[in-house]
Amino acid sequence: MMSNVISCIRNYDKKSLDRRINVTIIGSGVAGLAAAEQLCRSPCFNVKILEASQRIGGRIHTKTFGKNGHIDFGAQYIPCYGDNPLYKLAKENNINLENVGCRQNVFLASENGKDVDYDTFIEAVNFYCKLFKRFKQTNFNAISPDINDVGTYIKMKVNDYIRHMHDYQKKATFISAMNVFTVRERRMTAANSLTDLHLRHYTPHVQLDIEDQQVTDGYSAILDKIVENLPAGTILLNQKVEKIKWQICQEDKYGDQTESYPVTVECANGNTYDADIVICTIPLGVLKAESNTLFKPNLPDWKWNAIQRLGFGTVNKIILRYSTPFWKKSDFSYLLFWNDNDYIQYDDRQMHLDKDEQWLKDIIGIECASECSNTLRVAITGDTAIQIENLDSKYIGKALTRLMRFFLQSDDIGEPESVVTSKWHSDPLFRGSYSFISVNSCREDITALALPLNDNMNQPLLLFAGEATHSQHYSTVQGAYLSGQREANRILNSYGSMIAGFKSSL
Repeated sequence: MMSNVISCIRNYDKKSLDRRINVTIIGSGVAGLAAAEQLCRSPCFNVKILEASQRIGGRIHTKTFGKNGHIDFGAQYIPCYGDNPLYKLAKENNINLENVGCRQNVFLASENGKDVDYDTFIEAVNFYCKLFKRFKQTNFNAISPDINDVGTYIKMKVNDYIRHMHDYQKKATFISAMNVFTVRERRMTAANSLTDLHLRHYTPHVQLDIEDQQVTDGYSAILDKIVENLPAGTILLNQKVEKIKWQICQEDKYGDQTESYPVTVECANGNTYDADIVICTIPLGVLKAESNTLFKPNLPDWKWNAIQRLGFGTVNKIILRYSTPFWKKSDFSYLLFWNDNDYIQYDDRQMHLDKDEQWLKDIIGIECASECSNTLRVAITGDTAIQIENLDSKYIGKALTRLMRFFLQSDDIGEPESVVTSKWHSDPLFRGSYSFISVNSCREDITALALPLNDNMNQPLLLFAGEATHSQHYSTVQGAYLSGQREANRILNSYGSMIAGFKSSL
């Protein structure tokens, strides 16, 4: 598959190693940390992690908020099933987890001002869950090839279901509830619209039988346990990589010995790192924008095309902190039922939104952040998530206050004392949140992104890890973690016989 090969042979034979193998890992997110942890168990690897920023974690980012609280501005939840390595890690290290699936008091609020019929809501929940549960059993080949995206398919199924509903208000409530669920699914996938998702390669994110939990002390507590297993000096901060030169033969002389390294990594601060192997965990959003200038020579067409075809979207969080909370319960969430334009009745209230306020319609939930007192959290996805990155925080606070006053029908709700938003899209180190299989791509593109580029001895040279490289658990933290372990094992398997004969004293 790969036609390009390096022009030099590494300076060691195939029976044993006469020096340690230099492995440079780009990025200290969970994928990079997982790879480093695995490799550092063997004395024959000299592992360095180059981190562009001043912190580790990548898209896991726990920040202190308020006097005694914290907020996870990136990854937040851990699906609690036995094979999830992060769940196992948390349990083995006595990291406190708390259930978020059943502890919240959920309140339903509608734009039209009417009480949301609970029975209709539950009917919509059951329909939604059954629809996505059947995805794996559905024969999509029997569906018209013109229906190629998730959004169109769901709309078709919903229309089929409500065709037999004769109660107009029930139908309106059902449609509004489905809007809540589809926006939630967009948030889980980071897609701007469900029509962006490839129907025949889609894995539903709804967890039907699995409870999500969150780390009591913040997701970074998981990373801290991994870092404890790394030798001091493994992670180098403020090392923004600007160029990865591979397929080269560079000689460094140490006394009477000449060492050749096929990869050189150049950083913005002028530092260079020579390596035998590089594991690239750079986010897909950055690879999309910078792969043409980041790699020398350029990546093979088959890998570059896979990068460009795969989807990569943005999910942001808005954090509202209050000096005095207007809510009474310490553990709750609101679901917001917006009117559907096709089902508005003459006596329905409607919230007037100016053109620059349309982003508010993407907000379908407001929840109490139990890990931080007097704080509410709002998640938003797609183009609207990108839009809020450029909005003034005071304006966001006022807009959300107006939204809550309208839906909760209370003028007593005060404005927050502070508003903070994540900005994953405008951050040049991420350019978004996580990946999805777009209508222009397929699962094989994930496989192509994950394939290593080998040297002329078929040894791994330039490897790729990160959530976007895991075909089953793409877009998730566990997918990133498993991909890092996968690439570490690829290296270990490739050098297996030589590792066995390596003397740690060298």
